[in-house]
Parts: sequence; C-alpha cells; structure tokens
Amino acid sequence: MADQQPLKMTATVDVHETSKAEEVSTPAPTAATVTAVRSTVKANATKNEPQKIKEAAAQPTPTKKSSITTSSSSTTSSGKKTVSTSKKTVQYQSDDILGDLTRNYRGTSPAVLEGIAHHPALFSRAYEPARIEELEEELEAERAARTKVEKQRAEVTRELEDLSERLDEAGGATSAQIELNKKREQELLKLRRDLEESTLQHEAQVSSLRKKQTDTANEMADQIDQLQKAKSRFEKEKKDLHRECEDLQAQIQHVTKQKGAVDKVTKHLESQLSEANAKIEEANRQIQDLNNQRSKYSQESTDLAAQLEDAEHRIGALTKKKVPLASQLEEARRSLDEETRARQKLQSDVRNLNADIDTLREQLEEEQESKSDMQRQLSKANTEVQMWRAKFEGEGTARAEELEEAKRKLMAKLQEAEQNAEASEELRTALEQAERARKAAESELSEANERVNELSAQVSSFQGQKRKLESDIQAMQTDLDEMNNEVKAADERAKKAVADAARLTDELRAEQEHSQQIEKFRKGLEGQIKELQVRLEEAEAQALKGGKKMIAKLEQRVRELEGELDSEQRRHAETQKNMRKADRRMKELAFQADEDRKNHERLQELIEKLQNKIKTYKRQVEEAEEIAAINLAKYRKVQHELEDAEERADTAEGSLTKLRAKNRSSVSVTRTSVSSSSMGPIVGRGGSVAPVVGRGGSIARADRAASSVAPK
Repeated sequence: MADQQPLKMTATVDVHETSKAEEVSTPAPTAATVTAVRSTVKANATKNEPQKIKEAAAQPTPTKKSSITTSSSSTTSSGKKTVSTSKKTVQYQSDDILGDLTRNYRGTSPAVLEGIAHHPALFSRAYEPARIEELEEELEAERAARTKVEKQRAEVTRELEDLSERLDEAGGATSAQIELNKKREQELLKLRRDLEESTLQHEAQVSSLRKKQTDTANEMADQIDQLQKAKSRFEKEKKDLHRECEDLQAQIQHVTKQKGAVDKVTKHLESQLSEANAKIEEANRQIQDLNNQRSKYSQESTDLAAQLEDAEHRIGALTKKKVPLASQLEEARRSLDEETRARQKLQSDVRNLNADIDTLREQLEEEQESKSDMQRQLSKANTEVQMWRAKFEGEGTARAEELEEAKRKLMAKLQEAEQNAEASEELRTALEQAERARKAAESELSEANERVNELSAQVSSFQGQKRKLESDIQAMQTDLDEMNNEVKAADERAKKAVADAARLTDELRAEQEHSQQIEKFRKGLEGQIKELQVRLEEAEAQALKGGKKMIAKLEQRVRELEGELDSEQRRHAETQKNMRKADRRMKELAFQADEDRKNHERLQELIEKLQNKIKTYKRQVEEAEEIAAINLAKYRKVQHELEDAEERADTAEGSLTKLRAKNRSSVSVTRTSVSSSSMGPIVGRGGSVAPVVGRGGSIARADRAASSVAPK
C-alpha cells in the first residue's frame, strides 16, 4: 500500500494539472515545478492524518473475538481511508497552489515557476515570511503529536494482534481469559478515550492551521502581486544586467589587453631583473675577488711590513756592523799596505837570500870538490914527499934559499887563503841568517796572505750583501709596482661598480614608479571587482535561473581576474622583494666601495712609506757603494804600491846578483892561487916533507912544516 500511494498521488496530480492546463492559457508547469510545490504543500497538509486516524480509532470495540477483529480491521481500513483522503487533500492543495501560481504569474515561463518553486527565499515570501517561523514551530509540534499518535497506534495494533493471536490459540477462552479480555477492553477504552482527546486536540490544531492557511493564502495572493511587480522589476534589472555584462565584457577585454601589455612589461622587467641579478652576481663575484685580493694585499702588506722590519733590523745591524767593519777595513787596508810592502820587501829579501843560498850552496859544493881534490893532491903530495924525502935529503941545504922564497910566497898565499876562509865563514853565517830570515818571511807572507784572504772574503761578503739588498729593493719595487697596478685596477672596478649601482638605482626607481602605476591600476581593478561583486550579489538575489549562467560565467571570469590579480600581486611582491634585495645589495656595494677606498688609501700610505724606505735604502746603498769605491781605490793604490815594491825588489835582486858574481870571481881567484901553491913538496926540518893543506888547518900545517925545514 505504501508503494501504491505515490502512484495515486501522481495520477491525481496529472489529472488536476490537465484540468488546470485547459483553464489557463499559459504553458503548463514542468514536473519539477509540480514536485516542488507538492512537497511544500505536503509538509503543511500532513498534519491532518493523525486526526483522521484518531477518528477511525475512536469507534467502539466489541468484546468478542469477532468484534475485536472487525473493529481492528475497520480501524485499519478507516485509517487507510483517512490517509488516502488526507493525501488527496494534499494533492488538491498543491494543485490549488500551483494553479494560483500559474494564474498570478500568467505569461511567466515554466523555468521561472520552477525557479520560484525551488528557490527557498521566493517560496518563503509566498508563504508569509513574517509568520514562517511560527508556522514552522506549529508544524514541528504537530509532527511531534503525529509521531506520538503513530507510536500509540502501533502499540495498539501490536496489542490487538497479540490478542487476536491469543484468542486464536485459546479457542474457547475461559472465564479468566474473558476477564483478561475485559481488562484489555477497559485498557482499550482508556486508550480510545486518550485517542479521542488527542484527536480533539488535533482537530482544534487543524482548524487553527486551516484558518492560518487561509490567512496565509490571502497573504500569498498579495505577495504574488508583489512578486509580479518584482518580476517586472527583475526583468528591467535583467536588461540592465545584460547591459552591465556587455560593459563588463568590454572592460574585461580592455583589462585583457592591458593584462597582455602588463605581461609584456612584466616580462621585460623580469628580463631586466634577470640581467640586473646577473650583473649583481657579477658584482658579487668582483666583490669576492676584491675581498680575496684585499686579503691577499693585506697578507702581502703584512709580509712586506715584516720584511721591512726585518730589513730595517738587518740594515740597523749592518749599519752597526759597518762602522767597526769600516774601521777594521781601514786598519786592514793600512795593515794590508804595510804587510804588502813588508811582503814585497820580504819577497825581495827571500829571493835575494834564495839566490845567495843557491850561490853559497854552489860555492860549498865547489869548495867540497876542491877540498876533495886538495885531499887527493895532498895524499899524492905526501907520496911524492916520501919519494922526494929520500931523494932530496942530501940536497936540502942547497935549496934552502928556494925554500925561503917558496915559504914567503906560501905565507902570502896562506894569508890570502885565510882571508878567503874568513869570507867563506861570513858567507856561511849570512847564509844561515838568510835562511832564518827566509823562513820568517815565508811565515809572515803566509800570515799576510791569510789576512788578505780574510779581507777579500769580507769584501766579497759586503758585495754579496750589497747585491742582496739591491735584489731585495728591486723585488720590493716590483711588488710596489704590482700593488700600484692592482690598486688602479681595483679603483677602476670600484668606479665601474659605482656606475652599475647608479644605473641599477635608476632602473630600480623606474621600476618602483611602474610598480606604483601597476598598484594604482590594481586598486582600480579591485574597486571595479568589488563593485561588480556587489552587483552580482544583488543580481544573484534577484535574478532568475536564466541569468545564473551569465552570473556564473561572470563569477568565473571574476575568479580568473582575481587569480590573475593574485598572480600579479605575487609577481609585484617578488619584484618588490627583488628591488629591496637590489637596494640592500647596492648599499652593500657602496659600503664595500667605501671599504675598498679606505683600503686603497691605507695601501697608498703604506706604498709611500715603502717608497720612502726604499729611497732610504737606496741612499744607504749609494753610501755603501761610495765606501766600496773608496776602498777599491785604496786597494788599487795598495796594489800599485805593491807593484812598485816588486820593481824595487827586482832592482835589489839585480844588484845582489852583481854582488854574487863579484864574490864568485874573488873565490875563483883564491881557488886558483891555492891550487898553484899546492904543486911542490915542502921539506921540513930533518928532511921530512909536510903536505900542503888548504883552508885553515892545511895552511897552518904547511907553515909548521916550512918552519921545521928552515936551518937553525
């Protein structure tokens, strides 16, 4: 039955709609409109069903099984009839409302009717918006009462079914069962009285609701008239909205064109921004290079300062050492001059002594040879004396005079030989003295050579230090030139960075002006969008379904414009952020340029100090060169004096050679005389002949032999 009731309602509504369609010349409402109206009216009309059910349940119940069954069946059938009747009433009421809507909105399209039926605001206006809350409260109370009655009906139905089942099981019930049935009947009577009371209350409520419904219908007629007027006003507003939509479309096209232009400008600005970022990165790299170079220069300046301090210390130490070394050098030069002269003199003496020694050695060898010859001659003379002793023993007296003459000659020769022997002894003594002097001169010469070598080593060390200082000064000058070049390059880079920063500042200012223009344009668009949103909200509250699509399109377009506006705002925010970053970067570059300028000034001051120190070093080097030139001149002077002394030594050596030649000639004459005197035997006293011995002892022996041979 529950499934069949909607079919009956639909059929009834279709018949009623057919009759209404014949009466009204306007187009028939659609099924959706009918369904909406029916559901709305059904909510108000379902309040009558509990009353019908109560009326059906209020009928008397028989005491027997048959009467109970009949009453239950009759109650059920009457309840069903009541429900069917109430449903038909709802259908008729919905048809009446639909007919009223059709009559009131004559000339209105079914789409408009469907919109009114579906639109809660319009439908609530049609049913007294001022009293809708009161009706809803009464409807809720009626629904609660209906629910309660339905629950009671269900309980009574279950109890009746239980009783019928028990009666069927019991068959012929006993008196106890009859009493139980009586109790049940009493309970049923009580329930029936309760049901009647609730039915009366429900009828009173239904009558009040009917009265309210009548009043509401009258008010709805007035509201329908107002809705008709509102419809005409809506149509007019619809036309205005169409015109506004066309204007909005034109504005949207204009905004689209402007958006394209803004996109182009944005792309151009983004490209400029990327270029600016690239330049900023390049400037950052240059700044990093400058920082590295600055740290390098700082380290080099520190190293140079340390080297300068070290050089100053060394120069001070060298200056301190230079004074005693200069005095030592002067003393060494004086001693070198003296030693050179002494060495020259000693060399000449040594050469002379060597020559004398050689001569004396030759003379000694000759003397030894002559001594050996004389010994041989003496031995030979002794043999001859022995021979002649025997021969001339008898002739001694006859030759006494000859012997005297020979004795005188021999004495003269002996004296000369003694003189020669004394000269030979003197020569031997002089030879020994010359040998000792030669050894002393050689030792002094070796000492002088060592001293000269030491002085030469000192001079070479001074020259090496001078060359080292010159190389250090040259290296420092090269470093100074490099630092000047690097400082100039850093200045050029700093000037370039400042120019780039100024250009970036101009671009940033232009970008800010452009962003301000974009911001003004964006604010104007936001105002237009807000105004359009207000208009769209008003149009949405008043327009029909036909304008909703356009509104939806406009809303979609507005959302798109809002999305574009948000993206533009994000890009603008990113541009502002990049501009702030560029501004901060420019400030950092300016600060870095100031730092570089200060560092450049400090480096310039350091360079000036280094140049002053280099000039001082150059003056010191020039002074050292002057001192070295003076020392070199003195050394050359000493060398010339040494050469002069060597020439004088050569002259003295020539004179010594002449003296030696003279001595050799005198020695050879003496040797010749001695050899001539030793040819004859000497007859001694008693007829013995003594051999002639040369040089000292031999001559004395010859003298003694001659005295012994002389007559008494």
